[in-house]
Amino acid sequence: MKKSSLRFTGILFLMALFVSCGSEGSNFIKSTFGEYISAMELKYMIDHKEAYKLIDLRSPGAFSTGHIETAKNIPHTSANTLMYFINDPYLIILYSNEDIIQKNIYLSLRKSGATNIVMLSGGMYSWSYGFVTE
Repeated sequence: MKKSSLRFTGILFLMALFVSCGSEGSNFIKSTFGEYISAMELKYMIDHKEAYKLIDLRSPGAFSTGHIETAKNIPHTSANTLMYFINDPYLIILYSNEDIIQKNIYLSLRKSGATNIVMLSGGMYSWSYGFVTE
C-alpha cells in the first residue's frame, strides 16, 4: 500500500513539474530538437511566392542532379556561409538527404542566435512534388 501511494505521489509530482514548465519547456524542446516545416507547407509557400530562403545542404554534385524548386545550394561543409542568414528577415528552411546534417546545422545556427530557421521534416525524402535540375 505504501509503495503504490509513494509511486502515485511521484507521478503527480512529475506531471505538475511538466505542466509548470509551460513555454520554457517548449522552448527547451525547440532548441534541442528543432522546428520543422512539412513538405506540404513548403509547397504552399513556393506556390504562393511567400518570403523564405530554401537552403539545400547537400554537395554541389547532388544538388545538380535534382533539387527542390527555388533552393540555393550551400553545402554543409561551408556552414559558415549560412551565418549571413542569422538576422535575415525571411524564414530560412534547411534540407538535406541526411537528417543529422540538417539538425547539426540548425542547432549550430540557433546557438549563434538565429531565430528564423526551420528544417524540412523528413528532409529531401519527404518531397514528392518533383525536382528541378540546372
